[in-house]
Amino acid sequence: MARRQRESTATPEDDKSLVNAILHDAEEEARRIAEKAEKQRKQKLETAAATEEHILEEARKTAERQIDALKKAFDSSTTVALRRIKLNSEERIYSYVLERVREKIKSLISAKNYREILTQWIAEAAIGLGTEKCLVNASETEKKLIGDKVLKTAEDIVLNISNRQVEISISPEEPVFGQGVVIKDPAGRLSFDNRVETRIERYQDKIRKLIYKQFIEE
Repeated sequence: MARRQRESTATPEDDKSLVNAILHDAEEEARRIAEKAEKQRKQKLETAAATEEHILEEARKTAERQIDALKKAFDSSTTVALRRIKLNSEERIYSYVLERVREKIKSLISAKNYREILTQWIAEAAIGLGTEKCLVNASETEKKLIGDKVLKTAEDIVLNISNRQVEISISPEEPVFGQGVVIKDPAGRLSFDNRVETRIERYQDKIRKLIYKQFIEE
C-alpha cells in the first residue's frame, strides 16, 4: 500500500527569507574575503614600500660612499697634480734663471773688470786649499788674463782674510775646460775647483732660495 506523500507546509515568504539569508551570508563572506584581500594587498604594499625605501636608502648610502671615495681620490690626485705642476714650474724657472746666470757670467770674460773677478776666485780657492804654495789653472782665454798683478793681489786678499802667507803661481799644465779657476798644490795631491759650474753646484741651495724668493714666492 503506497504511502501518502507529506505535503510541505513552507510558504513563499519562508522561501524568500531563506534565499535572503543565503544571499546575506554570501555577501558577508564576499565582504570578508574582500577585506582580507585588501588587508593583504595593503600589507604587501607596505612591505614593498618598506623594501623599496630600504633599497633606496642603501643605494643612497652606497652612492654617498662612492661619491666620497671619488671626491677623496679626485682631491688627492688634484693635489698631487697641482704639486707636480708647481714643482715643474719651479724647476723650469730655476733652470731658466741659472741658464741666464751662466750666460751673464760667460759674457763677463770680455768685461774690463773680469781680472778682478778672477782675482777673487783665485783668492777664494787658495783659502779653500789651505796650502802655503799653490798653482792656478784656468781656461785658455782666462789663463792669459792672469798676470803677476792678479796673483799678487790674490795673495794679499788671502793674507788679509786668513792672516796666512801664500805663494800663488801659474800652473804649467794645459788649460782646463770650463770658465773659472782650479787651484792645486805643487805636488798635485790637493785641488780646489772654483770654476763656474762647480760654484753653482756648491752654492745651489743659496741660489735656489734667492730664485724662489725673487721669482716664485707669492
